[in-house]
Amino acid sequence: MFRGLVALGAGALLAACAADPPPRPPMPPDLRVVPPPAGVPRDHARYSGRWVGKWDEHLDHILVVELQVPASDHATEVIAVYSWGTSIELGVGAAGWSRVRGRIQDGALWLELTRVQATAVYALQADGTLLGEYRRGETVTARVRMTRGVPREGP
Repeated sequence: MFRGLVALGAGALLAACAADPPPRPPMPPDLRVVPPPAGVPRDHARYSGRWVGKWDEHLDHILVVELQVPASDHATEVIAVYSWGTSIELGVGAAGWSRVRGRIQDGALWLELTRVQATAVYALQADGTLLGEYRRGETVTARVRMTRGVPREGP
């Protein structure tokens, strides 16, 4: 009888662990969104803030555009936090984040993910969402539709 209870308890524990959602994508402790300055074009300023979605409906992704600086009449430089969760389906075993530089130009936000030699390109849509493509060279390897997330500071 005791063995049966131990086996039942272990089975329940394993089932509970399997049902746990994957951890949220992490954020840096010093996360801070700075309102775009007056020189940033309005269509560029709309990228500012926190965006949430899932790459290919499997990999949690949070993008936070922290700072925008006018670079020219046609481009805006940005600093953003690119954060990801875990996904068995996409082979991503560890969640993480990276603070990256990029630019808003020709209607799109371009982030150079130098650590993984990839580019993430995002475009605002008429419905207020953000469509993204994860590119390795000229090949698109994943897509995401993002919505505005709840702004928050810190991790």
